[in-house]
Amino acid sequence: MAACTLPASGPSSVPARWRAALRRRASGQAGSSTLELAIVTPVLFVLIGTSVQVGLWYHAQAIGLAAAQEGARAARLPAASEAAADAAGVARARGYLQQLGNDVLVRSTVQITPERAAANARATALGGVGDVVSIRVRARVISVVPGLALSVDEVSTVTVERFRSDQGGGP
Repeated sequence: MAACTLPASGPSSVPARWRAALRRRASGQAGSSTLELAIVTPVLFVLIGTSVQVGLWYHAQAIGLAAAQEGARAARLPAASEAAADAAGVARARGYLQQLGNDVLVRSTVQITPERAAANARATALGGVGDVVSIRVRARVISVVPGLALSVDEVSTVTVERFRSDQGGGP
């Protein structure tokens, strides 16, 4: 039967260079990993929160633009008066925001304004057709990071549909 020998325990079994490294580590590095974790963790939380906030802002911009476009499409349709068409556009934009924007946009600051006169002046100044309507959606994005207030300001301008009779008889 073969005899099994165990390595000798004690200071002579560990090489001298390892003992010196263990002594250095035990003497000056106690608690350093805890301190590093305490410094790095808040930085990671801020980076994660900021990336989530930027994603919410990007999504809110898409919702704001889509709501402005929906409102402008509704305001361009023929109505009894310009005020009725503007009201229809604002109602359509508000409905769109209620369906999609409740979780992302702060509802108390949502402003939807028809800008018919300003849009007509801009279009005429640029040499285009002067019969346009704009719907502007302004809102604040819900904040995940305390103290960071981002906002959305989107405008959609479209030409108003009007029936014009053919008075000249030709195309």
